[in-house]
Formats: sequence, structure tokens, C-alpha cells
Amino acid sequence: MLKNYLLVAWRNLVRNKTYSLLNILGLSVGMAVAVLIMLWVVDEMQFDHFHTKIENLYQLHQSQHYEGETFTFNAMPPPLAQELESKYPGVVDVIRSTWGGDEVLLNVDEKRFYQRLLAVDSSFFEVFSFPLIAGDAKKALNEPYNIVISEETAQKLFGTTDVIGENIRYENRDNFRVSGVLGKIPNNSSLRFDVLIPYRTYAKFNSAWLSETEWGNNNTPMYAEIKAGTDIAALNKKINKLLQKYQQNGGPGQSKPEVFFFPLAKERLYSKWENGKNVGGRISYVRWFSILAFFVLIIACVNFMNLSTARASRRSREIGIRKSVGAPRFRIISQFLGESALMAFLALFIALGMVLLFLPAFNELTEKELRFQFWQPQIAGLLLLSTLLTGLLSGLYPAIYMSGFQVIKVLKGAFRSGSMAVNFRKGLVVFQFSLCALLIVGSIIVYQQIQHFQNMPLGFNRENVLRVPIRGDLAERYDPVRNELKRVKGVVSASTSGMNITSIGNSTNNVSWPGKKPEEQILFVNMNADAKLLETYKIKLIEGRDFQEGNANDTLSILFNELAVKRMGLKAPVSGQTVNLWDQDFRIIGVMEDFHFNSLNTPIEPLFFVTGSWRGQASIRVDQSRPLSETIADIGAVFKKHNAAYPFEYEFVDKDFNELFKSEQLIGKLARVFSFLAIFVACLGLFGLAAFSAEQRTKEIGVRKVLGASLGSIIGLMSREFLILVFAALLIASPLAWFVMNKWLNQYEYRIEISWWVFAFVAVLTLSVAFLTVTFQSLKAALINPIKSLRSE
Repeated sequence: MLKNYLLVAWRNLVRNKTYSLLNILGLSVGMAVAVLIMLWVVDEMQFDHFHTKIENLYQLHQSQHYEGETFTFNAMPPPLAQELESKYPGVVDVIRSTWGGDEVLLNVDEKRFYQRLLAVDSSFFEVFSFPLIAGDAKKALNEPYNIVISEETAQKLFGTTDVIGENIRYENRDNFRVSGVLGKIPNNSSLRFDVLIPYRTYAKFNSAWLSETEWGNNNTPMYAEIKAGTDIAALNKKINKLLQKYQQNGGPGQSKPEVFFFPLAKERLYSKWENGKNVGGRISYVRWFSILAFFVLIIACVNFMNLSTARASRRSREIGIRKSVGAPRFRIISQFLGESALMAFLALFIALGMVLLFLPAFNELTEKELRFQFWQPQIAGLLLLSTLLTGLLSGLYPAIYMSGFQVIKVLKGAFRSGSMAVNFRKGLVVFQFSLCALLIVGSIIVYQQIQHFQNMPLGFNRENVLRVPIRGDLAERYDPVRNELKRVKGVVSASTSGMNITSIGNSTNNVSWPGKKPEEQILFVNMNADAKLLETYKIKLIEGRDFQEGNANDTLSILFNELAVKRMGLKAPVSGQTVNLWDQDFRIIGVMEDFHFNSLNTPIEPLFFVTGSWRGQASIRVDQSRPLSETIADIGAVFKKHNAAYPFEYEFVDKDFNELFKSEQLIGKLARVFSFLAIFVACLGLFGLAAFSAEQRTKEIGVRKVLGASLGSIIGLMSREFLILVFAALLIASPLAWFVMNKWLNQYEYRIEISWWVFAFVAVLTLSVAFLTVTFQSLKAALINPIKSLRSE
């Protein structure tokens, strides 16, 4: 019997090639999309899970309170690590680290490369499971001048990985001994680095701002291993007020910091905090794309159900004969479920080919290195189970519907599709195109929001500005460099600052001003800047003056932004007033117009600039008076002349700015691609239904043509039914899409308003695509010679 069912199923597939192709292709695309999205989702969900102790690993966070708001971040004072290890039994180990974005110069003989540095405590390899292919994990970072390098770094510098005991020159200053070689770091690691050195050595190199005994500076990320079975809530309660004790921040107007552990396993997806509460983060994208994968697969399954029920009349006699010879209903149901499962498995094989074919492009788009190892038992089992469920889901309704045919009617040829079946098919079409419209509206609004970010006024001009890191001791002897840069043709202005203007990370609350109330607490973002920074970035002054070159008094001068002045309640004119900063009196010399110096996902914050001595980078504005490549070459020559030991490197500031929206840009691209695929799959089903409808109405069309109906009227007649369904889908999808996308936009401080024309555009696009899909079959039916269509069999 099974053989007979399989034979009948195969014959039906071959006999109805067009419908079989539409069904299988639709399911294949749906499955391929679902697999690609789920590969991305699983990779996101598994970030950092390669660490064997991941269930017991946590990152330290603290919350501080200012002006009724709570700010949460993961920077800690260095002495906190020892305090936690020594006084809290549940804390097994605490690892201090740097931020991981620094690049340091390493050289061996004439080979010189910038590599990503991470400075960590010596027990790093005992807590984290990074692969070490050479060296002793327990001793690799025990000595002050030990260094662990990656395989790639070893190959660059030595041409081999057999390098234990070799020496590397660090920042043209110190010799380090290679004590370990790292294997490839898993792609789903939140910590990325090429080089590891001891934290204490790094702290010694940067003692001006990093002290292992200073409780007042929050500058160090920390990770902790907590003993299995420890009650984290109780432990957090114990350590909550710890920083208040050592930072002496318990008085009126102080921030009263609260420290707590947060699971490292959740850090990637739940990194967004608002007013002291975790409100998610990338997990929202994971949820959205999981839903998207489900939607596309459902659309493909709906195609199958629609085409199967539409063509039910073609198999009515077969069902009638089977029932007349005694076949029970459950056998007929099992037969059709088996056929749908067979088609699902055929679709699976095609989908696997699609995934393998498009995975490299998908990896390039998502900047991941996803691998699809479908032969692994767990993955293969999941795929087979999912395919079986997809087949059963797709074929369940058609099987139940067709198995219910009445024997007498179908054998007499009196079978007609009931209104319930017709209405069900119409409902499925409406459901499909509702999902498609929802996806298209969503992708357009995501794109608009990204464009809004990129085009909105920032308060400074980032175009044509190069950012050059200041390496070694160049900061201390930079004046000749600045003077020479002024003479380079094509250079408009040159300045220095402590950090990148698009990501200022320093903040302080240690500011007092006349009239400040004891309970007032303002957190000021701050940065060192020189006399040309405002000119280079075209930041406007609304009062006072900028810093002046050669003016010794400006070492104790300060520039505030508008928001800072407003929050402090200073009366105009502000220039000339005095504030106390870090226990020194500073004179306000000017007020800057507010500008966006961090992600546009967050509001502008109070900001000040001081001159200071810390010069982390140079910013150079160039013009088009000569080819850009020539200008950059001359700028590079100046840096090489004055800092020959360090290779010249640069980035454009607008590239840095675009990096702030990398996640949103990726989501926008993926949404557009998968929205297109969703409507493609839906149109496959519409194409099949239109073909079936045209086939069913062949004689009607012939009669109409004989009676003088025009080609246009016949096409309109055939198209109207389907376009009404698509229009109904748009009416359903539009308010739902507005609600969903409005909620998504609410997470952004600076958001667009959803325009009516988006829905009008999607309506025109969807109706046009549906019309073209149906018109092809309508035109084909309308061009048939009436003599052939009216001829009796």
C-alpha cells in the first residue's frame, strides 16, 4: 500500500509539473530563508557560550543617579577586583581588562604591525576558554613582560607559530617575551583581540590615568567567575553599596553608585539600560528576525494549502473510487499528508542547495562566518523534524478537506468546490499578502530611520575630516607637526583632541558653580581639545571665544555646551564666570552650540572642553583644491617625518559616524532582502491560483469572446477577484504595520514620523505586482481561440 501511495504521489507530481514546481519552489525558498535567518539567530544567541564556565561568568556593572535619572555602565575602579575576591566568598575570581579597542605597535626586526590589544589579569585563561595552542595557560601572563599573541600575529611577525620565548618590541619602547600562542578566537566572542599582556604592566605604562589603587576613577571593565549555586540576587545586595564606602559618595548631591553582577551570557543581547532597568538591546532584532523566518515559512505553507485545495476537483474521482472500495477516511488523509511530506522533503533538498549557494553572500552581508554543517546529527535531526512538521502543516487542511468528498457526488461528476473551501482560499491569500505588506512597510521605515540618522543636522561637520591617531610620545612634541600640516596644500585646518568626537567616553560629576544647590547632581561628558577643534569640525560658538594658541591662561579655561549652561542655571553672559573642576578654578570663555557627540540613539548630554595635555588623535579637515590622495600622502609624510617609528594610519570621521548605526543598517538590508523573498513566494501562489482560475473559466472566457468581450475587459474580469483580496490584505496590514513600527521607532530619541505615503507606496507596489502576476495568466487565457475553448470533449 505504501508503494502504491508513493507511486500515485510521484505520478501526480509529474503530471502537474507547473503546480508541483510552484509548490516545491515556494517551500524551498521559504525553508532556505528560515534556515539562513535561524543560523544568524543561533549565532547571536550563542555569543560567548563557547566558554565552559559561561553559566558562572558575570560582568560588573554600576548605576549612578543624576538629576532624577539613573545611568548604568560597565566601567569600574581597578581596586574593586581585589576587594571582591578577598571579602566575598561566592566570588571565585575577578578579571580586570582594558576596553579592547586599542591598537599597539609590535615589531620584530623590520616587521611592524598594529594589533588589537587586551590587557588582562593573570588568571584570564583559567576563567575564559580561549584556545591556547602553545604555552602554559596558568603561567602565560604571570610575568610583567610576558605577551600572548594570536596565530595570525605570530605568522605576521615570525612566519611561524613556534615562537615561545621569542622577543617582541612593544610600542618601540619595551621588549616582551612570547609566552603563549592563541588559536582562532571563535567568531561569536564578544572579546576580540590579537595580543594579551598583563593588566598591571599596562597600568604602569598608563599611570597618568590608570591607577590600581585609585577608587575615584571608573575606567576598567571587569568580569567575575561566581561559585556555582551562589544566589546572585543576594550577592548583588551585599555588594550594592560597596563603591559608596570607598568613593565617599554618600553626601548630599552625590551619585551613590550601586554595583552589581550581570550574566555574561546575556551581555550581548541585553546591553541596553534605561533609568537603571534593563530594556533589552539586540535581543529585539533576534526576536524580529525569528518572527520574519516564521512568516516567510508560513507564507510558503499557505501557498501549498491554497494550490492543493484549489486543485481538489482534479482528484475528486480518485478519492471517490478509493472511498467506494472501502478506504477509510484516515487512510485518505494519511495519503495526502504523505504526499505533502514528500513535497516538503523534495523542497528541503533544494533549500539545502540554496543555503549552501547563498551562505557566502549572506556571511558577507552580515559580517559573520556562519557555517551550515547539515550533516551533524543534531542539525540533521532538527531539519528533518522541521521539514516533516512543515509538510504536515502544509498538507493537513487539504487532506482533511479532500478526504471529506461525498462518494456519490464525485463519481457522478457533480462535485463543486464549496463556498467554505473558496472562502478559505481567499482568506489564505489575504493572510499571505497582509504579512508581505507588513514586511515591506517595516523595511521601508527602517531604511527611512537610518537615512534620518545619516542626514539629520549634527551640529558639526564630519565631511572631509581625517582622524589620525597620535602614537608614542608625539603628543608631547606635536607643535611642529601642527605647523607643518598648516602648510600642506589641501589642508584647511588641523587640531588635536583626547578622543574621537563621535564617541566621547569621559564623564565626571566633579563640577561646582556659583548657586549650585547641595542636592544638584549633573554628569558632564568631557574631552581635551585644542584651539582649532571647533574650527576643524565647524562647531558654532553662541557666546564668547574659542581656545587660543599660545594663550597660557587657557590651561584653566573651559568651554561648555548650551545644555550644560542651561542645566547649571547660569545667567547670561556666561563668559567670564568661574566654575570649580577637579578642585581647581576654571574660567568659562565660551558656550558651544549643542551638537551630537555620541550615538543618535541617545539624547545630547551636558558637555565641556578643556585644553589639557592628553592628545589622543589629530583631526584634519581637507578640501578639494587638489586630489585627495595627494593631500593624504603629504599629510602622511609629515607624520612619518616626526614619528618615523610608527606607520601612518588614518580614518575618515564620517566612516566612524556610520559605524554607530551598523546594526540598524544590517537590519535594514536583511529586512529588504527577506521582504522581497516573501512577496516572491506569495506571488508564486497567486500565479498558481490565477492559472487554476483561468483553466476553470476557459469556457466562460470563450463565450464572452464570442459575444464581443474585449481583451481588456476579460483581463479586468480575471484580475478583479485577486486584486480585491490583495486590497483587503492591505487594509488589514496597514494599521498593524503602523502600530508595530511606531513602537519600534519609540526606542530612538530622534525618530521619524511615519508618513501616509509609505502605505500608499506599498499599496501601489503590492497591487502592481499582484496585477502583473495575475495578468500573465489572464492574458494567456484571453488569447485562446474560442473555437478550442468551446469545443466539447
